[in-house]
Amino acid sequence: MPVYNGSRYLGEAIESVLNQTFKNFEFLIIDDGSTDNSINIIKSYDDDRIRLVVNKKNIGQSTTLNKGIDLALGEYIARMDQDDIYLIKKLEEQIIYLNNNPEISVLGTWFKSFRETGTKKIFHEIKLPEDPNECAFWMYFLGNQPVGHPCVMFNKNQIKEIGGYNINYAVAQDVELWMRALLKGIKFSNVQKFLVYYRLHNNQGSKSLLAESEHNYALGKFLTTVIDRSINSEQSARYRANNLNDIKYIFKEEIREHIELKKNAINKYSETYKIPNSKILKYSILIWRSLQGLGKLKIASRSEMTLRNTIFCLEFLNFQLKNNRLLYYKRIINFIIIAYWPIIRRIYNK
Repeated sequence: MPVYNGSRYLGEAIESVLNQTFKNFEFLIIDDGSTDNSINIIKSYDDDRIRLVVNKKNIGQSTTLNKGIDLALGEYIARMDQDDIYLIKKLEEQIIYLNNNPEISVLGTWFKSFRETGTKKIFHEIKLPEDPNECAFWMYFLGNQPVGHPCVMFNKNQIKEIGGYNINYAVAQDVELWMRALLKGIKFSNVQKFLVYYRLHNNQGSKSLLAESEHNYALGKFLTTVIDRSINSEQSARYRANNLNDIKYIFKEEIREHIELKKNAINKYSETYKIPNSKILKYSILIWRSLQGLGKLKIASRSEMTLRNTIFCLEFLNFQLKNNRLLYYKRIINFIIIAYWPIIRRIYNK
């Protein structure tokens, strides 16, 4: 757990770790030059598992995280934030999963983000994929990491072998690491249970623009490697599903470029990962829902983008099922029913 001026929520975070059902761990806490009461709060806990390290000066989160990797004694590292909360079986569930699935090197969990308004906590559920190939698809097609950083438990030696965290990233160091790890063949997964509460608060606001910028830069580097074509930060920003808006898209050419990049990424993905027939429809719906954001742009009509999206998804289905025509037609029917049912229902209810 890296700590910097975290006194407000630090006690709750520490206690959520100490109260885990899995007891056999080293709790390495590195204070990165805090000027508040953080160190005193840490020292107030009388638990032999806590190992406090104090940086002589503030060296930044990425360097502190690498320091933690170097100092940690265990085979696995669970990375914890100073203001988040582990549910009581978080470590136990992950240890069991990793022991049963030794091919997985980076393991997350489902989590609930929450914001406190007075005495009330408002939660939002985040469910992430379990299948390693689907985790890879999230990075190739969506441009997003498939594991939550506060939830992660990873194989220390494997992450250390690829260089750990990039110290040139101040906030989005996790995004860059996971994309680099994927390109090295490292496999990801998530325990399909809610095991972490991720706290949202106003102090995160000042970092959001930097995080966005760093995420786009890391994604640009990733896509450049995958597609073998130079992708800049503006192009990678448009690539992400949450950026399908009128600020990022000004010209129709940018829509065509977006779709072409997605096609190239899927083709490259298919060269490395095989999508089982049982999941092709699921991937098609994921593609459809992601690209539907293009239909909200002012520079293109919704009907035009719906048609483009449909063609994209049918081409994907055709490519994945090219040797099984009967199954292909069945998937077409299923896709149209699932994708268009919300539209049909709205028309019917008018």
